[in-house]
Amino acid sequence: MSVSYREDIFLAIRTIRKSKLRSFLTVLGIIIGIVSVVTIVSVAKGIEKQISGQINSTGKDLIVVRPGQLSKSGSNSLINSLNELSSINSVSSLSQADVNSVANTSGISESSGINVINGKITTSQGTYSKSVLGTSDQFPDVMNQKLAYGEYFDSASTNIYQAVIGQNIAESFFGESIPLGQSFTFHGQTFIVRGIFNKFSTAPLSITADYNNSIFIPYFTAESLTNSTAPVYEILAKASSANNASSIEKQINKNLYKLHGDQQDFTVMQQSQSLAITSGVLDSITMLIAIIAGISLVVGGVGIMNVTLVSITERTKEIGIRKSIGATNSQILIQFLIESSVLSLFGGLLGVILSFLVDYIIGATTSLSPVIDLPILGIAFLLSLSVGIIFGSLPAFKAARKDPILALRYE
Repeated sequence: MSVSYREDIFLAIRTIRKSKLRSFLTVLGIIIGIVSVVTIVSVAKGIEKQISGQINSTGKDLIVVRPGQLSKSGSNSLINSLNELSSINSVSSLSQADVNSVANTSGISESSGINVINGKITTSQGTYSKSVLGTSDQFPDVMNQKLAYGEYFDSASTNIYQAVIGQNIAESFFGESIPLGQSFTFHGQTFIVRGIFNKFSTAPLSITADYNNSIFIPYFTAESLTNSTAPVYEILAKASSANNASSIEKQINKNLYKLHGDQQDFTVMQQSQSLAITSGVLDSITMLIAIIAGISLVVGGVGIMNVTLVSITERTKEIGIRKSIGATNSQILIQFLIESSVLSLFGGLLGVILSFLVDYIIGATTSLSPVIDLPILGIAFLLSLSVGIIFGSLPAFKAARKDPILALRYE
C-alpha cells in the first residue's frame, strides 16, 4: 500500500472519530442490513444442522407415511412450503389397513403406526389437556431410541394400561425426573408409568413431532379406549437396509395408492426429504429477510452519499489547495472513495459484532443454535464495501471535477 493510500485511510478514520455520533447514524442502515443478513443465514444454517443431526439419530433408513399430500410443485415458495408443514395437522386419511399394509411390505424390518387420542390427564400434580400417542412395541427400534429408565411395553404384556413418557413430561406432569411407578388417569382408566425415554433429538421447523413432550401407550389400548376411532397420525417404518429405502418407499406408495382407491391423499417420504421441505421454508424466509436487508443497505448507502456530499462542501477549499499544489482528479476521487468505503466498512464491522451478540442471545434463550461461518462474514464485508464504493462514487466524482480556482475562492 502506497503512502498516499495510507494517509487517505488515516484521514478517513480521523474524520469518523471526529464526529462519532454522525458517523454511527450514517451507517445505521448498513448495520441493520448486515445484522439481518448474517443472523438469518446463521440461524438457517443452525436449523439445517440440527435437522441433519435429527435425521442421523433416527437413521436414513426410516420411512414415514403421513396423511395428506405434500405439494411437490413450487416448493421454493414460502406459502407452499408452509402449507406442507401445516398439512401434518390435517384430518387423517390413514387407517389401520394402511398400518398393516406398511408392516407387511417386503423389506420392512420394523414398523409402528401412531394414533392420537385427545383428552385430559390427571396426575398428583394436577389436570392437563394432552394428546396421547398409541404406538406398537416396535416404536423404540424404529426410532433408534433407547430408554433412560424402565422399559417399553411389549405385545405379550397382560397390563394394557401402561405408559412410557418423554423426558419433558416427567418434570412438568409428575414433578420429578424419574416418575417410574407413578400413575395418571386418562379416559377413565389408570395408567402406570413404565419407562422414560432418553432425550429425543429435535430441531425447530422440523416436520417430525417433538416426542420429548409426548406420552406413549400401547396401540391396541388406544384403539380400545376410542372404539377403534383414534385417528392415525403417522406410520413409521424401518427399511432392512438404507440402500433399499428408496425402492421400499416407492413400493409402500404403490400399495397405499391402490388401498386408497387410486387417491394420493397421503405422503410417503424418507427422512432426508424432511430436510428438503424445511430448507424450502428457510430459503423463502431468508429471501424475504434479504430483501428487507437490501432496503436497509440502500438507506445506509444514501446516508453515506449525503454525508460525503456535506463533507465535500465543507472541505471545498481543502480540495482547491490540494489541486493547486499538484493533486490530480484521480487522487481526489480515490481520497473520497476511500473515506466512504472506510465509513461503510465501519458499519459492516459493527454489524458483524452485533450479529455475534444477537446469535449468542438467540442460542442462549431459544432452542435455536445459529452457526456463523467465514463465507457469511466475507459476504457481509463485501456488501458493506460495495455500498461505500457505489454510493460514494457520485460525491467523489463531484469533488474530483471541482475547479481549483473556484474551490479556493469558496467561502
